[in-house]
Amino acid sequence: MGADKLKKRVFVVKGLLVGLFVLLTVLLMYWGSAGAETGPQVAGKPASFWLRRLPFEADQGFVGFDHPLEQAGPEIIPVLIEAIESGKDRHGMYRKVLRFVPPPLAKSLPEPDAPPHRMRTYSAFRLGQFGAAASNAVPSLERYYIDQTNGFGVDRVIQAIGSIGPASESALPTVIQAFGNPQIPSGWATTALLQIGRIPPEALPHLELDLQKQGFIAGPAAVALWIAKRDSNSIERVHLALESANVNFQAYTAVTLRFDKQLPSETKSKLRMLVESGQPSVRHGAAVALAYSGERSDKIIAALIEGLRGGGFATFCALALAEIGPSAKEAMPELKASFDTNSPALCRAFTKAMEAFSGVSRQQ
Repeated sequence: MGADKLKKRVFVVKGLLVGLFVLLTVLLMYWGSAGAETGPQVAGKPASFWLRRLPFEADQGFVGFDHPLEQAGPEIIPVLIEAIESGKDRHGMYRKVLRFVPPPLAKSLPEPDAPPHRMRTYSAFRLGQFGAAASNAVPSLERYYIDQTNGFGVDRVIQAIGSIGPASESALPTVIQAFGNPQIPSGWATTALLQIGRIPPEALPHLELDLQKQGFIAGPAAVALWIAKRDSNSIERVHLALESANVNFQAYTAVTLRFDKQLPSETKSKLRMLVESGQPSVRHGAAVALAYSGERSDKIIAALIEGLRGGGFATFCALALAEIGPSAKEAMPELKASFDTNSPALCRAFTKAMEAFSGVSRQQ
């Protein structure tokens, strides 16, 4: 009996020693792979601290509007660019070893950095939110897309290139490559071209193909073809889309016309009729396009305010209200009531509108 007890004690001691050895090894791996945090202070910590601790939800490209990196200004752009360019996973080995550590023990160990794909995906999305202020990020975004064409986060890269706007013109060949890439949602490449403000000839065959697809894809394609060609056939297709029985085709054609700086009078007339349409999404889309064309009627403002309450065009409606400015300040209560911190893009649009009404602006 004494020998059995001794064996048990030896076994327990060995187990504790092995556990201690594993714990020390894992901690040494963590400490050894740690690096200095970099970037400007955000909520009391360097920007890289928040980037390396992005939650799992950031795999989709964004986190809540109240996250420190969402609240930070353009000063974090260099840190985001560095994340896009870096392929280093300083906690890669530590993360692998953690898989073999018993869950109760693993919970007591330091959290590893967010994986590189998460930091890159988030950084791409956030760079796009800065618009033209992030123009120096375009070469890095291009390189990432070329290196990871079918990889994680390339959809947010194309979205960011478009969101940066005309300063992304050098990236047009990359946007053309995105047509047909299964990693890029249908229509995103078209939107990027419209945001950049140039439809190169190489895009036309892709747009013609998209014109044969579903309404939310075909509508933007019809508008892009019109902007590229400016011929009677192209504008006729736009008008037929606005008169279509397919509500999605109507609505997405209308809302995409916000990119047309030379709306023909006949097109404007059709949009005015649609503002009074019985279909909410069509009303909202037409009001957005007319607001960007310079029209300021009470019916347009009312339709835009209605669009803030739900549906797919709330962000566009808010930005259109910002375009109108102080004369649409009656939208302020609805903007405040509909503010949703789970959608940073929507929050920025709402904030931009409220700032346009008050004349105060902050760049984010």
